[in-house]
Amino acid sequence: MNDIPTDVLIIGAGPAGITAGVELLRRSSLKVSIVEASSQIGGISTTADQNGNLMDLGGHRFFSKSKRVMDWWFSVLPLYIDSSITSDTIAYQGKQLGLDLAQIPITNDEQISSFRIRPRTSRILFRNHLLPYPLQLSSDLLHAMGVLDTFKAAIGLVRSKLAPIRPEITLEDFFINRFGRCLYQIFFEEYSEKVWGKPCRELSAEWGAQRVKGVSIIKALKSSLEGLLPKSAFSRAFESRVETSLIEQFLYPTRGPGELWQCAMTEFLNRGGKLVSPYCVSKITPLDQGRYRVTGTSHEGENISWVTPTIISSMPITDFFAAWDGPVEESTREIATNLQYRDFIVVGLL
Repeated sequence: MNDIPTDVLIIGAGPAGITAGVELLRRSSLKVSIVEASSQIGGISTTADQNGNLMDLGGHRFFSKSKRVMDWWFSVLPLYIDSSITSDTIAYQGKQLGLDLAQIPITNDEQISSFRIRPRTSRILFRNHLLPYPLQLSSDLLHAMGVLDTFKAAIGLVRSKLAPIRPEITLEDFFINRFGRCLYQIFFEEYSEKVWGKPCRELSAEWGAQRVKGVSIIKALKSSLEGLLPKSAFSRAFESRVETSLIEQFLYPTRGPGELWQCAMTEFLNRGGKLVSPYCVSKITPLDQGRYRVTGTSHEGENISWVTPTIISSMPITDFFAAWDGPVEESTREIATNLQYRDFIVVGLL
């Protein structure tokens, strides 16, 4: 088995790996290779094609407060604009961002890969009812909860405002302070445990602040009044103050998030980059002069190896240390190999 020399070897053809590869080739003449364990690129931001049916493995919204990130996305895909576009502002988690249409590439050709401005539509399946998320006061919500749970939720909400949990330490404290204990137990407790694999009382409140920015039942109730009161009575008093996190819209590639990474990979290959898949990195061996030998193994057991001075890894840290064939402090190895990852399972109904 002959070693393949390369200036940079990137492990993983997900968003991080592909972005790194494209940036390196835009800025230098280095030889760059990407090794990917699966037969698809894009990581969990890919779009699977099942007999012509497109399915997003992760419904990733494209919104960033970083101009550099936004500019990078638009360097890969233009923004689709036609007469149906009524706003050039996108919003996410209470943050708004105006798009400078004079400074970004735009197109009105539906056949070209592009970003679209899409409204957010999120639903919770609760007792055979699909309810809008974030929670909004509506006849559907009240009907789904029933009289008793509605009364308990109201009492719990009032109690959480009059006597909030202090200090707010756990994720459970965070949810109860914002939604009340009843709504927390109905909508958030079991779901959060399924997602993160730990009870909310074992997770930090800081995690909630990052994942549920600016959302509370009080704000949801305020926004929901528009649907319960006559339009003329509501709009004059409250329309300008509707919670922005409840009227979100964001960028989304026409054919799903995988389209962005397919286009970025095309640029990577056109600039001379190399993609090798499906090969799983099975061994990383330090050599002399600051070089490394990286061995990839296919599903059939075939091996391929590279020698490189630079590795950029986006593979799970547990897998990286399992493949690492060099010295490392035992305490570091123990921490790295015992990190917990959550499985990600998507079921598509066609």
